Amino acid sequence: HGPTNTTKFHAQTVIGLMNNDIDKLQEPNKLGSSYVYYLSKTISRQFQTFEQIKLTGVVIHLKVFIQNEEVKSQVILEDGVSILTTCASDPQFNIISVQLPSLEILWSTVFNLTAAYLLRDNKAFIDYITALSKSKDNVLMPVAKGVKWQLDRLHKKDKEKKQAAIPVKVNIYGVPVDKYGEQIADKKSESKTEIIFTHDLMISYCHKDKTLCHNIYKHLQSQLQCQIWIDIEEMHGSVAECMAEAIDRSRVMLICYSHAYKESAACRSEATYAHDLKRTIIPVRMDNKYRANGWLKMILGDRLARASHCIETSAPGYEQEPLEKWTKDNIDDFFHKNSIEIMLPLLGDEYNGRYLLAYCMTLATSSNAFELLRDELKELHQKTLPYNKFVTFKTKLEPYIPAGSKSK
Repeated sequence: HGPTNTTKFHAQTVIGLMNNDIDKLQEPNKLGSSYVYYLSKTISRQFQTFEQIKLTGVVIHLKVFIQNEEVKSQVILEDGVSILTTCASDPQFNIISVQLPSLEILWSTVFNLTAAYLLRDNKAFIDYITALSKSKDNVLMPVAKGVKWQLDRLHKKDKEKKQAAIPVKVNIYGVPVDKYGEQIADKKSESKTEIIFTHDLMISYCHKDKTLCHNIYKHLQSQLQCQIWIDIEEMHGSVAECMAEAIDRSRVMLICYSHAYKESAACRSEATYAHDLKRTIIPVRMDNKYRANGWLKMILGDRLARASHCIETSAPGYEQEPLEKWTKDNIDDFFHKNSIEIMLPLLGDEYNGRYLLAYCMTLATSSNAFELLRDELKELHQKTLPYNKFVTFKTKLEPYIPAGSKSK
């Protein structure tokens, strides 16, 4: 390893980030190996930097690449899970830029049985997420609860399998009995309670798609005489038990899916749980350019639908308006739809179309706009701005900028 390998690692990362389909990465096994290598090297350095590569960058980009199942398998194979548990739990690391993304990566890996068993057998880690789950840490607690809930589910499944594997004793009439000779079938039927459905429908969605999903919810509420459950309060999967209970009590799950939904461990937990319970699942596509892939395709199968074909919403149409007339919600929707929401913090807390237009016009006069935005996002928000996101930002907004204001 040395400068040549560092350059290669940077090249692997840039090429990977520019790939629109995370399932079609070039040499995913090598990419996974490289990330485990730099994780192990940067974590042990005083300034968490090795060959000019920082731990924060490694973790943040791995959070993207871990969505690729081959990358995930390679990271698990090379003991990356153990390193990530250290990144997630060691107080020496920054909570926002290292601990949180590391814990989110672990939440993504927990759906792999090998990783799940590795985490479950790591007593120190289990104690850590158990304590976090009971804490008031609004940053790490939601993710810790999600990881713990998923591991608890695995434990429950294993327990049920072992119980089912125990040979059943029968009496002379062939009726199953316990060690005291009492009929087991009767006990089961007595203890088995009928599921009480309190909701006809549960809407499962990623909060990046909340504008459209809330419109779907409002439309269904106005048109149907039924009980609908939706996470309006944006729990982000923090209260996993509440989500599980909502699925338990709902007859049907409407999955509003998108690329963001597929990347969310919280959404995967919900969809997988509903699938395991054999609930009726109705998929609705949020982005007409996205096609379900990976684990999401396995659950949804061939059932496809587009939200835009199902109902009319009040949100679209703003794109036909001049940029200066856009509202904050319009801008949020536009950024999420074009997958450039990483740049939203650059606009501050209060913004509208007029502000965004002035912002774009100011950027157009700068010869180093990318460097300015990248540095600001890094210093003020601890986020790394990929160059392809900057290019998307420019090209998607360019049609809305008055011709006389564009850079020559």
